[in-house]
Amino acid sequence: MGNRIYVTAPTNSWQQFTFSLASLGVANITNLIGIQIWNNSTLQPNFCIANISLVADAKPALVHVGVMAAQAVRTVDAKVFGLNQVAWDGNLDTPTTVSILNDLGNPCLRWPGGSWGDVYHWTNEAWMTGATSARNWGSFSSDFIHVATNTSGQAFIIVNYGSSTPEEAAWGVRMFNVTNHCAFKYWEVGNEVGGSWEEDINTNPPWMAHDPGLTPCASRITITR
Repeated sequence: MGNRIYVTAPTNSWQQFTFSLASLGVANITNLIGIQIWNNSTLQPNFCIANISLVADAKPALVHVGVMAAQAVRTVDAKVFGLNQVAWDGNLDTPTTVSILNDLGNPCLRWPGGSWGDVYHWTNEAWMTGATSARNWGSFSSDFIHVATNTSGQAFIIVNYGSSTPEEAAWGVRMFNVTNHCAFKYWEVGNEVGGSWEEDINTNPPWMAHDPGLTPCASRITITR
């Protein structure tokens, strides 16, 4: 809520009143939905408003920017151009996918994909691998391993923070890097942990659901063994 400004309407004449957004307390508000005009006292005579207008602020000073295209400042990390791979994609582990990724020179693949990272359980994949119905629409870590190790990409694995445990995270590291010898280096702790749309059962003190200030924020960590 902004500030209140009190004025007295003149009698039998017109008067212009000008107020800055700063004086109303809304200078930096990006979601302003309205300004209210009230008759604050029964002693104030009836008044009429002829016109209300918003006047644009003065344009900022002109700034000239020079770009030296021939001068390299630094090289952008190739992982910025990575692709999100998702467990619900049944076409992940195909020769066509591998061929396309190699043509792209893909530098990084993320697994198991977005919000699924906080509901996906590595230890539950075993029962699904034999389910034909699941195979028809989804993919599993074994599929991702085959794709990641047959392309030029690095792997970026999401550890289930929202609905799992550190023990399962450790199980996943062993599954990828010990059992399957993948040598994956990059691990993300949860996906968008501050968002209310994410699964988050970590509510025991001092943890608070959907609070990135008190939960491990999504970050990249290096795992060694």
